Amino acid sequence: ELLNKTHKNVDDQQSKDYRIGSYLVHQQMAKIIIRSLRGDDAFEFSNKVVEILGHPEYEVRLVALELLTEYFLDNSVPDTDLSRNYSTIQSKLISMIDDGEPNLNCFRLVVELLVLINPKGLSFPLDSGLRNFWKKLFEHVEQPKNVSIVEAVFPLLGSLLSQIWDDKSSSQEFKSLCLKQWTEHVERNTKPEIALTLREATTKSLQMFSRHLFREDRFVNSNDVQQVITLYMILARLAQDDDVDLRKAASLIVAKAGRFKFPVDPDRARELCYEQVSNQFSKSLHLYAALLQILSGDEKPDEVFRAEMNRSRVLFAIENPNIFKEDLVDVQLASRISIEALKKEIKIVQFPDPLRNDIPRFA
Repeated sequence: ELLNKTHKNVDDQQSKDYRIGSYLVHQQMAKIIIRSLRGDDAFEFSNKVVEILGHPEYEVRLVALELLTEYFLDNSVPDTDLSRNYSTIQSKLISMIDDGEPNLNCFRLVVELLVLINPKGLSFPLDSGLRNFWKKLFEHVEQPKNVSIVEAVFPLLGSLLSQIWDDKSSSQEFKSLCLKQWTEHVERNTKPEIALTLREATTKSLQMFSRHLFREDRFVNSNDVQQVITLYMILARLAQDDDVDLRKAASLIVAKAGRFKFPVDPDRARELCYEQVSNQFSKSLHLYAALLQILSGDEKPDEVFRAEMNRSRVLFAIENPNIFKEDLVDVQLASRISIEALKKEIKIVQFPDPLRNDIPRFA
């Protein structure tokens, strides 16, 4: 009874206390309530937590979110029970994003908690709809207020994209748009010159969506094929990242998405990515565009030629941000895959003329 009365005082927005330091009292009350209920029934725990998360003082919401993060990181809470038993908390966290949580630290923890509660990219209980929630989240990526917010949002974005592609009520146009928007940022945020923390967050996002990869019948639309080929190339690049943990993460993504019985090392993961795009998209001109880009580099072949013939040459080469990556291996793989794919589809794909007509980059 005393606990309920204390909780009522904490969350009573009708009685405003403007005394200096009053939030400290409310924080301590919130801590006592959450810690005392941790071993109780999930339904009771969720209801009380939701009330505290609605407190007008951000300090109280922040301490509640910190305790929740600590709680859900506890190994004693099975992954399979999280989204089922704590759907009320999920709904509250989503509404905090929808309503525009004003405190950046609270917002970051809200996003991270949603990923914790949905560790395998399970469905979110969305009242606002997938389209609106995607728009809300993506705004934080397109117009970032803080790098840490982008790093927090990106894994959740990958999980949400996975749900969108599973949702039968979502239009193909919407799915394709989300995939394109997300892939562009994944490609940009996994480059070797990007900060490690952002590369890690982006890799986590890719992991959330990866169960849709290595599936022959998943992507048939031409625009989607282009994005998915890019994702495979990104995975191949991450398998050569200069950070050992990212290389392992990329290898694990490939092994799980490809449903291999045993783990694969980074070198084999890179080969599997190239082999998959060759087997799955050998009829697509986008494949040959991607492979030709690897063979010719980031610039058009004629531009490379002019640069090489120019008498005014740069004295010092630009420093390579990733000395671990072996570009020659990529060139060898791209060359081999190109030849194998062309042999298989030579009557369908007349390389390179159709490519020059279809892909403006090489026109």
